[in-house]
Amino acid sequence: MAQSGDTVEIPATGERFVVLRTSAETGGELLELEFHVNPGGFSAPPHVHWDVEERVRVVSGRLLVTVSGEERMLGPGDSAVVPARQGHMVEVAGDEQAVFVVEVAPARDFQELFETIFGLYRDGKISADGRGNLLQAALLSRRHNSFLAGPPVFAQRPVLVLLALIGRLFGFRARYERYSGPETS
Repeated sequence: MAQSGDTVEIPATGERFVVLRTSAETGGELLELEFHVNPGGFSAPPHVHWDVEERVRVVSGRLLVTVSGEERMLGPGDSAVVPARQGHMVEVAGDEQAVFVVEVAPARDFQELFETIFGLYRDGKISADGRGNLLQAALLSRRHNSFLAGPPVFAQRPVLVLLALIGRLFGFRARYERYSGPETS
């Protein structure tokens, strides 16, 4: 598991995140990461975190942040708060790399989620355009209580249960030791 100051990167794209504060350092209250993302680079589809709040603060570059269908353009010094259960998406806007800080509260095991996603990118399991394996995505979604924005969560849950079960049968996991180190609990 990454520690404060560690950098996790995708060598093929030059994108990375730097761990600023870990869940362990904040008693589980907060995870703080600094992202360095290129235009058209790493971006999750519109999604919902069921039980965490996400805060985004731009250091340099520009971001288009969409929360519950409302778009905001953010520049250096600007920030946005994404309450739990709100559909959202963060994208680099413009033609320069954006550097932004993301805080997740409470931290839960979201550091592990970012380590896994970046590890899958590094290992070629997610393509440069963000396409990965649906079974892998279902396992991550279930473990981290995150869903696609749009379709009702009650309708997604049973589908995710089934896809996650099939994914485990095919050897996919929601957590990989090679990305996040051995389980501590």
